[in-house]
Amino acid sequence: MAESWTQLLAFEDIIASIGPEFYEDWVNGKVTSEDDPRVIEAFETFDKFLGYTNPDANSLGWNAAVEKVIKGESAFNVMGDWANGEYKVVGMKYGIDYGTFAFPGTDEEYVLTVDVFVRPKGTAHPVNSIKWLKFAGSREGQDAFNPIKGSISARMDSDVTLYDDYQKTAIADFKSVKYVLPSRGHSQPDPYVKGLGTLMAEYYLDRDAAKAAKSMADLTLSVSSEYTTIWSLT
Repeated sequence: MAESWTQLLAFEDIIASIGPEFYEDWVNGKVTSEDDPRVIEAFETFDKFLGYTNPDANSLGWNAAVEKVIKGESAFNVMGDWANGEYKVVGMKYGIDYGTFAFPGTDEEYVLTVDVFVRPKGTAHPVNSIKWLKFAGSREGQDAFNPIKGSISARMDSDVTLYDDYQKTAIADFKSVKYVLPSRGHSQPDPYVKGLGTLMAEYYLDRDAAKAAKSMADLTLSVSSEYTTIWSLT
């Protein structure tokens, strides 16, 4: 919980667990009332989750938290599939030495966090950058990168046999879920995400759900003009 994005990761999963309709309203900037019972529920649920954290949680980065699970010092943590790479590095076997389960209440949902390479306008090496992007997005490129990282391919035609046992389950989940939800970093304005990070850090310390709900509503209203994409998830 030392990094704001890890707090936000858990919080957005809680929002997803309340329902895809709520998640859709949230990413579209429609959650603007501090009295919205769904918002209060989200913060109160987060407070319950925080009750299960280790005493030094607020000083640990995500990989240090995963290491605690690897060492048997923690039972579980909430993290994306990139954490799978940490277990692979130390030689642990999925289904034998460690396992996974869906965030409670999200069995029919898959929250997407997508890593991308950006080609800046006016780049000094336009030809090579295009070659790189074409390779990174190709089946061969995806199937070289993801098995090592621990994530899954953005392509539907990847060679599943190249992926480990955990990744095979994630690929199957992605293909079978009813709702695909974009993570906050891909769906919401940057000022909102940054502001929510500050808000969550404050909530971590005071656990005041009503105060946090008001702050979130005010933040949404303050950046309402920044919402330019409408997401239809349900």
